[in-house]
Amino acid sequence: MNTPARSNTSPWKSSIVVLGLASTTAASHAQSVAPAATTDASADDAIKMSAFSVSTEKDYGYRKLSSVTSSKTGELVSKMPQAIEVISSELLTDFNANNGNNAFRYSSSVTVKENAVGQADIYNLRGFALPRYYNGVALANALSLVPVNIWDNIDRIEVVKGPVGLYYANSTPNGVANFITKKPQWVESTSLDFTYGSYGFQKVMADHQEKIGKYAAMRVIASAGQKGPGYHDGSPSRYTFLSPSIVVRPFERLEITAELDYLNEHNGYAGGANVWNYSYNPIWQQNLNNPSAAMIAYFRNQPNLNLASDDAARAYIKSRWSPPNTAAGVALATWSNDVRLITGTAPFLYTTQKIDWSKYSPRGDRMAMHGPQSTYGGTTPTYEASVVFTPIDDLSIRYHWVHTETHQQFIRQIIQPNTNGFRPDGRVNSLDIANLALQGFGGFNRIGKNDTQQLDAAFEKEFFDVKHKIAIGYETLRTFSQNTNYAFTAADFAKAGTITTPSGQTLTGIQIYQNYDPFGTAEIPGLYALQGGPLVVSARSLTKNEQYYGSYRASAHEDRVNFLFGVNKYYTLKTGNTPRDQDNTTYTYGIIGEVIKGFSVFASKSEAIGFTNQQSALGPGVLPSDNVRTLDPEQSKGWEAGFKTSFNDNEWSGTVSYYNAERTGVVGGDVLKTLTDPRNASGGTNVQFFVNGGLFRSRGIDSDIIWTPNRNLQMVLNYNHSLEARIVADPTVNPQTPGTLDYQKKFGRPLSQSPKNRVNLIGKYNFTGGALNNVSVGGAIRYSDTYSVTNGVTTDIWVPSQTMLDMFIAYQTKIFSTPTSLRLNVTNITDEMSDYTWGDGRTIYGSIGFKF
Repeated sequence: MNTPARSNTSPWKSSIVVLGLASTTAASHAQSVAPAATTDASADDAIKMSAFSVSTEKDYGYRKLSSVTSSKTGELVSKMPQAIEVISSELLTDFNANNGNNAFRYSSSVTVKENAVGQADIYNLRGFALPRYYNGVALANALSLVPVNIWDNIDRIEVVKGPVGLYYANSTPNGVANFITKKPQWVESTSLDFTYGSYGFQKVMADHQEKIGKYAAMRVIASAGQKGPGYHDGSPSRYTFLSPSIVVRPFERLEITAELDYLNEHNGYAGGANVWNYSYNPIWQQNLNNPSAAMIAYFRNQPNLNLASDDAARAYIKSRWSPPNTAAGVALATWSNDVRLITGTAPFLYTTQKIDWSKYSPRGDRMAMHGPQSTYGGTTPTYEASVVFTPIDDLSIRYHWVHTETHQQFIRQIIQPNTNGFRPDGRVNSLDIANLALQGFGGFNRIGKNDTQQLDAAFEKEFFDVKHKIAIGYETLRTFSQNTNYAFTAADFAKAGTITTPSGQTLTGIQIYQNYDPFGTAEIPGLYALQGGPLVVSARSLTKNEQYYGSYRASAHEDRVNFLFGVNKYYTLKTGNTPRDQDNTTYTYGIIGEVIKGFSVFASKSEAIGFTNQQSALGPGVLPSDNVRTLDPEQSKGWEAGFKTSFNDNEWSGTVSYYNAERTGVVGGDVLKTLTDPRNASGGTNVQFFVNGGLFRSRGIDSDIIWTPNRNLQMVLNYNHSLEARIVADPTVNPQTPGTLDYQKKFGRPLSQSPKNRVNLIGKYNFTGGALNNVSVGGAIRYSDTYSVTNGVTTDIWVPSQTMLDMFIAYQTKIFSTPTSLRLNVTNITDEMSDYTWGDGRTIYGSIGFKF
């Protein structure tokens, strides 16, 4: 039997390397280490010399006052005509959030499908998929399978909201998120941290910095961790991470940086979207057992059926709407379409808001919706180099190269309801476990690669009492993605042999897998032994893009008025996947002015394009008659207006704004066509269909405010109120058929992951005297209204509203003269859980850290 490829090195063997690194460096520097906050003058100049630097001297704790994501150069957020939220490394550390899923809990604008795998819209910002970047460069993905991004070297996450077409023209109108990594700080220090917690969570992390002579500094961050399956059954996860970086300043006006990030991860398949399969519409089962008189009459009136009696019609309905050995999705689609023909309105296939898990498994809601062999993970190396040259005080030139890769194994055996009915006590007769994806198996990984080169120049000069800043740049991006998987045929399932059920039924081949008894004694049968088809490349994508951009910024009236104009020319070059050269020009406008001291008003407008190499049909079952073509690009535009505050020397800082974003021609899956295609009748997916949709619009009010009255207290309030998140028009929908699922979902439901209200209140207080001296306490209240879980046409499922509470307490002391920190975290104290967010509920973590 084949088994999943596994790393020969456990994370805890890897952690020995981490510990060895930390102990060696700590010993060698124990007598000479300077405090972490101390730098020498030359080092300070080295950090500040670059126009592309991100930090300011007034940054403190959760308060970060500058950004590079929206401008390429380091600019004060208060002077930028855009809404910018910065999630700091301090906040991430305090709340034990070392990956994107956890970090975005503390942004009210971003909604995360925390347990979804291999979907493009796992992260949503203001109603649309959120593009994510690494130090300003797009992340690699293996045809939408993106690594988990467990990065313990993140300095900050900058979420630039609204229209950002100047530097991210091939994007969406809602904004981008940029993960910015930690760099050497020209200090000498070493820290070592251990964390233990719920579900067997264990983690060790080391962070070492030192200066190399007078002209260089280095930093090495290394970590390893593992976690059990969590509340809901699944495979354990583990990872190891290493990030060495170096800064070299051979002379005053030249700075060279290089960084390597290497992540090796293994993740259990947590279910995610497969939960929806258990939310079948209960009316389906009612109609099966007790069809209405209208339903019986409808089928009896079909001349080709020749149904002589009501009983004959009932038997036909039973076989049509619940055929044996058929995945429930196919049967539900037939039922829904028939009901539309009978009543004029199609019922949604999946609707229930709470699942009765006892119907499907003796383990109840701890049931795993995947086979024990299901897993995903792999390696993600990232290489980065940057050269900044400042020939004169007013001119900086930067060359930036980033190469990102992901090599992923994706093995998924989905367990889903089939159509073999229910037992008298309401439990299912059987489940279908025949759906399998073996991708990146046997060393042939799903592969994603990005190679990006950027050349930027920034020039600043003041004349006629106006500061003028001109920036120009060029970027070339090459991306490659490939899927490999084993082709399955009926002959493979023939290897399963024959079994006899307790009721005396004889099952052979695939029937054994389509009729698995979850309440029996047999384990879930694995599918690796059945693998016999050839290894095939099921999908491959190669794109080549270029963009040229330029911007002009003017600052007048003692920096109280700032104006921005930018233009971007974007090209996609012809490849095997892109049948033609394409180009597009977008423009960006913005203005911000201080009306009274500490308060400014702003407005901005931008455009974007969404080039795609998405084919109209994919899969091994595609035929010439499907007339496969490359779908058209998406068009996007957006504008935003609001006010910003830097009141009382940034005691109050942040933004409140109104936004409006639109996308036209949005690419999406034609779910109903895919479900009802006869090539998918066996429950597998032999062909998938995709289409250009219509006009999507998102409007709302967004705010991010930070209050830092003193060095002890800091508070963060972020709030998003969605006024509108819907499909306004779609030429693919027939306006004369309001009863179809397509019409109901697109025009009668909001965009997915768009709660009407979402708010976070985050606070931290540092005690500096008395009995609680050196104690820090903090917490977060997170609230979200109910929201639709997916834009999928067949599904009308809503995540319930939730209020969550997180808290932490930390204490700084010394153990054997070594500075030591102790921290206790409790996440989701209220133990909020739902069938669709599929989380772990309350979790508790304890940490101890040392500084040498």
